Amino acid sequence: MDFRFDWCSELDTELVTPLIEKVCNTINDARSKRGQSAEQLLVTQSNERKAVKQIISALYFAYFTIPHATSKISLPLTAGFYSGAEFSYKSVKHVFDILVNLEWIDTTKGIEKVGYTRIWTVNALALHFDTIGFRWLPQVLNRLDSLVLVRDYESDKSKKKVVVETPETKDVENYRSSLYSFNEFLCQHCIALDLSDEQLVSLAQEMADKAEEEISNKPWLSESEEQKVAHLDFSRVQLARIFSRGSMTKGGRFYRGWWQGISSLDRQHITIDGYKTNEVDYAGIAISIMYADIGIQFSLDKDPYDIGLQNWQGKNDPRRKLVKTFFNAMINDESGRYRLKKKEQALLGIRHQELVELILSTHGEIADRLQTGAGLDTQFIDSEIASYVMQEMMSRN
Repeated sequence: MDFRFDWCSELDTELVTPLIEKVCNTINDARSKRGQSAEQLLVTQSNERKAVKQIISALYFAYFTIPHATSKISLPLTAGFYSGAEFSYKSVKHVFDILVNLEWIDTTKGIEKVGYTRIWTVNALALHFDTIGFRWLPQVLNRLDSLVLVRDYESDKSKKKVVVETPETKDVENYRSSLYSFNEFLCQHCIALDLSDEQLVSLAQEMADKAEEEISNKPWLSESEEQKVAHLDFSRVQLARIFSRGSMTKGGRFYRGWWQGISSLDRQHITIDGYKTNEVDYAGIAISIMYADIGIQFSLDKDPYDIGLQNWQGKNDPRRKLVKTFFNAMINDESGRYRLKKKEQALLGIRHQELVELILSTHGEIADRLQTGAGLDTQFIDSEIASYVMQEMMSRN
């Protein structure tokens, strides 16, 4: 999936100033000054400059994703999208038209209800980016009001997710303030991967394959837009907290860090300021939370995905991933429509209904919570735990 232009961070460097000036001056030269006061003109120019900086920044980051110059930026070009948005439709459209006229971008036209217009860097803009090179560059911190989002289905019958209004409460104010300080902290440090160029390209291909698999096989993912990133983009270090189903007590996890899109095998190569990192994995945390909610401590020695299949080999059992995938679908997909593929059921050696019954009987104490979308409630709890851990670790530098 391509990243939307307004999800990208804005560069804070003079290296792109000549590009910004070129676009802004070209817009001004073509502008009719009639019917607009000096004050109105200043507001218009300010809005255009803001849009230019955002789009140029997004194009730079996309250009240096891995594999190199393969990522595209999603750019909505319908006026309705910008109702209440940070950027005005007219400003974005002016910038788009100028970039096309300058032959700085190539485009794929969007299709209504299918996808937005996509743009990518070519010609003189690509040459300028090559001159700057792939380097760590300062970022402008994302706005407070962009850090906490609430999503819901467009309607009861629709599967399309839309952003709904975030309530202005004391909790939301605290969420934003906390995350703003954490993003500021993240932007001061170099989060990287200790891998060769060839290994990075291979990893990027794995991410693309994973994104495609999740699009087709995991429709219940609560915030799938954030999880289906198919490129390795080291600029994505600022997080957003996203709630689900129009509720401030469902979901609430943190998204948009590049490290969230790589596999557990590759995460062992993450470095922070050159230091190697270590990962602590909390197995079956949603299951543990559901048990804890009814006053039961789920045994740390017990595998939550051991449902009694014959010859079970523990965490190394090749069937474990399938059981885990299905279990996650049960607790997150209220529709109950998810099915493992026939070849996956064959690997398990049981049919769909048998799998459901084994899970329900193995976890009888919480059986009434399964298949009800309770996963989103547990996500809120684990997101609160994550927030606490992030702030505590930040306080320790």
